[in-house]
Amino acid sequence: MAARDKAFGGLLSLIAILLAVIYLYAMIWGGYALLAVQVVVTIGFLVIMAMVFWMGYTIMTTPTIEELEKRSKK
Repeated sequence: MAARDKAFGGLLSLIAILLAVIYLYAMIWGGYALLAVQVVVTIGFLVIMAMVFWMGYTIMTTPTIEELEKRSKK
């Protein structure tokens, strides 16, 4: 299990480096600076909105103390 976790961590690191290189190439030499910024900002915004949705959903579906007390009395 630990070896698989280390391999997954290494893969994530390689993906991060590859994406950073592609992004820098698009920003500096590719002539796609505006598009590169738009893509990164859009992805960042969507990630933040997904986290806000997840927090709201978790708060909405978490039982209240009263509901937990009713369950424990049964």
